[in-house]
Amino acid sequence: PPLCCFLTHYGTGRYYRTIEGFIVLIEKEWISYGHMMCKRLGHVPTLKKQPERAPIFPQFIDCVFQLMNHLRNAFEFNEYFLLELMHNLYSCKYGTFLFDSEYERRHYDAQHTTVSYWTHVLESKSKFTNPNFRSDMRSFAQVKGFSLTLWENYYLHWKHHHTGEAFQELTHQASLGWYSV
Repeated sequence: PPLCCFLTHYGTGRYYRTIEGFIVLIEKEWISYGHMMCKRLGHVPTLKKQPERAPIFPQFIDCVFQLMNHLRNAFEFNEYFLLELMHNLYSCKYGTFLFDSEYERRHYDAQHTTVSYWTHVLESKSKFTNPNFRSDMRSFAQVKGFSLTLWENYYLHWKHHHTGEAFQELTHQASLGWYSV
């Protein structure tokens, strides 16, 4: 599904800017619609190249972050909610993002053999809630002067964990071509 369709939901519906609404949106338009989470996120390691691997869903989450960063009070959830979601897309800890279709979910009995990521979210809702949320914000249509920013807490999260000797070693390995920094 095109990203602009999801962003339209955000611009027109307050419900989708709540935690429950966001869960419904992802379940309805991504999971049930048949977005190939497993293939797109590269969960199945193979010896062959993975031509179907593509960060489409993470791009959507980044778009949500961009909107949230510009209109901080328009979302019930906070940045930590999005960071935790991005981390768990790749953790393979929850069944929510492990399958490519409803058929696979039923075939592997995901409802009974895996834990839903949303159970975790709803059980820990208070840590994902934006205390400044204003449910009366109606539309994004009047927003002007919107500019994109680098989502540093996601794309540069490693920078905060690598200090001192560990960072110097990583930088040295990057100079040898082992990693890019």
